[in-house]
Amino acid sequence: MPEEFSVPQAAIYLNVSEETVRRNIRSKRLRALRRGTQWFIPRDVLVVFANSYGPKTGKIRQML
Repeated sequence: MPEEFSVPQAAIYLNVSEETVRRNIRSKRLRALRRGTQWFIPRDVLVVFANSYGPKTGKIRQML
């Protein structure tokens, strides 16, 4: 598993569209780093987000 995911890689990992990943980055629900014109999401951030994100509803579930 890579240390960082690009937007297309994150979309595959989350089973959502690339635009959904970008929308979550823009709304600051998903923390990402920008290098040039590309966004990269650290692995630990993506794993936590994936565990709390419902791809069908687009909502964040509360974590206990």
